[in-house]
Amino acid sequence: MIDNILLWGFFILGIALFIFGLRRPPIKDWLFSFFITSFFATVLGTIVIYFDLIKYFNLGNGINSGQIYELILLPVISMYFCQTTYLSSILNTIFQCLLYTLGLTVTEILIKEYTNLIRYIHWNWLITLIDEFAHCKGIHV
Repeated sequence: MIDNILLWGFFILGIALFIFGLRRPPIKDWLFSFFITSFFATVLGTIVIYFDLIKYFNLGNGINSGQIYELILLPVISMYFCQTTYLSSILNTIFQCLLYTLGLTVTEILIKEYTNLIRYIHWNWLITLIDEFAHCKGIHV
């Protein structure tokens, strides 16, 4: 029950942050970041599920916690990363990338430990850390 409430909360939070994040120009850049991240996260997420690296909690109607993360939460976070590093230097961008990556990894570890939303099979937090760092650095370049 708590997993359903948490997933719905993440969904609503993601939609609200998306709408709020589009208030600053250039909107086309933020939308590009959102949709390109969503595309690649979905492709990579499908591969991860296919090879049984991670199992996600099913909400019902074919929706799982991974899809909410890949289609809403990660793209919104990527959009905010692009906004906060839009005119930043390389060193500042790398520092912010590290902060975003650490935040996402710690959040995933807590969600894995205290809920049933994520279950590692052939995965660990270090893979998440490396993947997220490579992702946020790749989005900005």
